[in-house]
Amino acid sequence: MKQQVIESLKWLAIGKVLSQAFRWGATIFTMRILFPEDYAIIAISSFFIEFLWMFSTGGILTALVRQKDLSTQVLKQFTTFSYLAHTALFLILFFMAEFIANIYGNASLEKVIQLSSLSFLISCIGLNSKALLSRELDFRSISISEATGDIICSLTTLYLAYIGLGFWAIVWGSLIKVIIENMLLIFFRPVFFFPNLINKESSPLVKFASKAAFLGTLAHIATNADIAIAGLILSDHELGIFQFAVVFAMMPMSKIMPMIRQVALPAYAKLQDEPAKLRQYFIKSQRMMMLVMIPLFWGISACSYTIIPIIFGEKWSDACLVLSVYCLSIPLKLILELVGPVFKAIGDVSTLITNTFINIVIMLPSFLIGSFWGPVGLALSWLVGFSLVFIIVSNRICTRLNISTALFYRSLAFIMTSGIVMLVSVLFTTELLENHINLLLLLACQIIVGAIAYLISLILLDKTVLQEALNMMPAKYSKWIS
Repeated sequence: MKQQVIESLKWLAIGKVLSQAFRWGATIFTMRILFPEDYAIIAISSFFIEFLWMFSTGGILTALVRQKDLSTQVLKQFTTFSYLAHTALFLILFFMAEFIANIYGNASLEKVIQLSSLSFLISCIGLNSKALLSRELDFRSISISEATGDIICSLTTLYLAYIGLGFWAIVWGSLIKVIIENMLLIFFRPVFFFPNLINKESSPLVKFASKAAFLGTLAHIATNADIAIAGLILSDHELGIFQFAVVFAMMPMSKIMPMIRQVALPAYAKLQDEPAKLRQYFIKSQRMMMLVMIPLFWGISACSYTIIPIIFGEKWSDACLVLSVYCLSIPLKLILELVGPVFKAIGDVSTLITNTFINIVIMLPSFLIGSFWGPVGLALSWLVGFSLVFIIVSNRICTRLNISTALFYRSLAFIMTSGIVMLVSVLFTTELLENHINLLLLLACQIIVGAIAYLISLILLDKTVLQEALNMMPAKYSKWIS
């Protein structure tokens, strides 16, 4: 089981590294070309598009991957449900586009949303192929499909932005990605079924898909309603500045997190009848995630005033403080994202729904209040509001999985303490050197000092987490490092 998961992650990682190398480069150049107002339109349209996407990826796909025994007859029946659902999602989004555009007072939103809605009709063609590949842990084929789509999308978006299409560059690039990815999924795992009538044989699958989809939409509201609310209060420029910070902050994880969730769901599903092992893997995954996320995102937070001028120029200087504040909350958000696959694997969607309701009740007022203080206030609402969400939801998760709350927090405490030491060290280095050396040299000094401070703190406080990380690596590499 362990080897199978590692092998799956390896192939996904290879695909993501290749695609991200292109995508990051293209995204950076695209950001240098486009303006905050372009990102404001994309941010608002993406909220509504991704809201409905949760029915597809969070409900239908999840149900197919999780199902223990998936007969051909059940798959044919579920294909009918899938086609009907995707067609309904397309029609809802297409005809709601004008209403959404009127609410936000931006006529361009209507055409952007209508064109993007075509992705629902395209994606249902390759859904069965992706589900079966995931069930078989054939992430090599999935990674090739997604990497190819990402690369073509990145190059298309950059070219269209360069010739002056503005936000349309992102819209067309995203649509082309969906087409390429689904064509390749079908190529790797051809699955063609004539839809069958839905009966009681497939009803448990449909029921679970509906619950999971409902959960996905709630989770989307909880984590993305900042844009929907702020779009009604902030100017297009201010909203674009915030969205720029979010897009840049999430660049390292925008592909890695879906990859981890993609592997985690079938992996946890295989352990659903072994609760002790499931708990063990869950705690370990939380520690490994925090080990990487803390230095990455808190490091970006500490270096934001150096990174943005170097990469994007002075045009985006207003985003420096927004990025710095927003990045502080990201590790906690990503930690809770790994909870979803665990509870979906054991079939306990109800706990996830309750946790998501808690998230919504706390975060929506936070977004509303923060929006009145501009993009920085919106970023601060994430830091304050989600810290409270993390404490409440973590306690509920530990209770449900029969994990000691003290053990859970203790497993993360020293990593976070080391992150604070790193953060303070980098800020002190910046204060000491920023007026005496150029930005590139300053950034190099910040990275070196931060890495040294983080590693030394971990060695002194929690050396076992480093050993756990080494043990997950192939023997030839872990032996060389140790």
